Amino acid sequence: MFKSILTAYLLVAMASVGLTVSDLLFKQILMQGGSVIQLMALFIPAFLLVMLALAAMQGGIQHHYKLRYPWLMVARSVFVISFTMLSLWGLSHNPYSQHAMLLQIAPVLTALTAVWMLGERLSVGQWALAGLCMFGVVLIINPQLHIASAYLLLPVMAAVCQSIGNVFVARHREKATALGFTFWGAVGGWLVGMLLWLGQGAPAMATDLWMLTQGIAVIMALSIAALLRGLQTAAAQGHAGTAGLMMYLQMPTALILGWLVLGEMPKLNAVAGAAVIVCAGVVLVLIHTRQQLATKPIQGQF
Repeated sequence: MFKSILTAYLLVAMASVGLTVSDLLFKQILMQGGSVIQLMALFIPAFLLVMLALAAMQGGIQHHYKLRYPWLMVARSVFVISFTMLSLWGLSHNPYSQHAMLLQIAPVLTALTAVWMLGERLSVGQWALAGLCMFGVVLIINPQLHIASAYLLLPVMAAVCQSIGNVFVARHREKATALGFTFWGAVGGWLVGMLLWLGQGAPAMATDLWMLTQGIAVIMALSIAALLRGLQTAAAQGHAGTAGLMMYLQMPTALILGWLVLGEMPKLNAVAGAAVIVCAGVVLVLIHTRQQLATKPIQGQF
């Protein structure tokens, strides 16, 4: 049991680092002249190929990707497209580390969205913790009525889309696997990206940048697979909530990578805001996990 739990935590931690590195590489491509539309059109096909290979090794492509509810997957694609475009657009304008900090409100927003979409309830203390997270967002953005602050709203909007998408998947989890939702969401993103790219005259991407996008696709697909496997393993032992906390490793990882690779030095208010989000978010997840364990037995499937 201990070995399984340790494996779950390590898988989620690896996923956290992998996704953070992917965002850093996206940032570098955007800094070197790549565009959001180019990334959506040219990055996703390689991602889909890796997802097909992963499905073939984990129950079969038909099991994961058979299209049983087309309109459900169209809806999932809307969330994926919205999150991807907002996130990449934010990366193209914002400091990398601040962008990563603001995306960390997604778990808290997911808990709030579950109140609305799933009828879950939060205690007064949990609402207070959620309010603290929003205060952390204000500290990071430090609104002063200038365009830089406005662009920092993009990752916040991306986190909102991600949280709604997460709850949407949870609400319909019996209709498709996690890999299935991810795959068809990415297919929708690719189709929209291709249409926009062709509409711009199909601008070519430099060979070195194109090769980098293919590397990112592999890293992201493997990271998502590690995340899903880690959470599934943890859920079987009743540790899905606490294992998910390892995703908060994205914040210190982003701070370190932003400093080492991009020379970014976040302001004190941004670091303080990030600390508030992490602390409040961790406590909120721990309380929610304790409530779940107290009200229902451990499930064998995620």
